[in-house]
Amino acid sequence: MAIVDPRLSIFGFGVHQEFYEACQIEDIDNGFLNRIIVLDEPVALYPKTDIGPSKVGYDLKLNLEKLYGIKTSRRLDWTPAAKEIYDTEVHRVFTETDDRRRKLWSRTPEKISRAGSTFAACRFAMKVERSDMEIAQVIMRHSDEVFRVGIEAAQKKRRLDHANIKLEIIRRLKDDFLWTENGKPIKDENGKLIYQASDFEIQRSFRHNTTHKKAVPDAVDDLNASGTLKKFTIRTAGRYKVVNRLVEE
Repeated sequence: MAIVDPRLSIFGFGVHQEFYEACQIEDIDNGFLNRIIVLDEPVALYPKTDIGPSKVGYDLKLNLEKLYGIKTSRRLDWTPAAKEIYDTEVHRVFTETDDRRRKLWSRTPEKISRAGSTFAACRFAMKVERSDMEIAQVIMRHSDEVFRVGIEAAQKKRRLDHANIKLEIIRRLKDDFLWTENGKPIKDENGKLIYQASDFEIQRSFRHNTTHKKAVPDAVDDLNASGTLKKFTIRTAGRYKVVNRLVEE
């Protein structure tokens, strides 16, 4: 079955910190995040308790009947002033020198166009006016800025968490993975104690830490790349296994 001219909008709520931490930078490049409109409410709202059944207002009923009566599609034209708002946004976004912001905001002109057209259609207007586009512009620019600040804060926290995970891996190696044979510690050629563990053993030590468990492999890779850990193949119990050995100055 062919779906012609599809339109799908998803409206959802999320927890501030969890939402931004789940956003990955690659989702900007593939066109997912830059389609989102974010309205952030950092302060918990006092719940309403006086909500009850109410009658549908006459104006709303009248407009719903009017909308139902439209049987053919209609084309909305833009006034020159509305087109000017759109052109201004295109120029703002595609002259942005920061590559990440430009990617994040690349669909803002499109979102402004869609919202402005919606506002005009709600009035059953035949043209999108400057005022329609200006309202949409205010909303989308606010969304852009809120989203940018949230993502950048989450990425900064992710970098700090990454550094803490690397320190924690080193600590666990020293506490739990001293290399011994027959209960006696083994030393290297320089007379230093050897601390080492396989990828699986390090990952398993974080099995109860659901927050950082998925980030451990990347941290191990970084430690190996920086020379803090070094891969060795050892033989134990008649089998060979690859371990990450702590390299200390």
